[in-house]
Amino acid sequence: MRLRSCLLGPQFHFRINFMRAIEADEAIQYPGLVGDIPSYILFNASASYKPQGTSAMIFISGINLNDNGYLAGRERQIFSGIRYDF
Repeated sequence: MRLRSCLLGPQFHFRINFMRAIEADEAIQYPGLVGDIPSYILFNASASYKPQGTSAMIFISGINLNDNGYLAGRERQIFSGIRYDF
């Protein structure tokens, strides 16, 4: 099992650096597109299990577990799956 936290300091995002045109009222709805981005902490975790005598591994991973709205489109994500080595 791995746990990770990351503190990111305050930033400023210019509208001109964003690749698509947005309206000012849309920027208010989606924090992180333009203007000040306050500092924040991200929490990520992952775990895996490989049963003895098999070539399979089960895993789960979570990103932004505290669901900070630090940039538009970067919400909490959880992945899981099975890996098999042939």
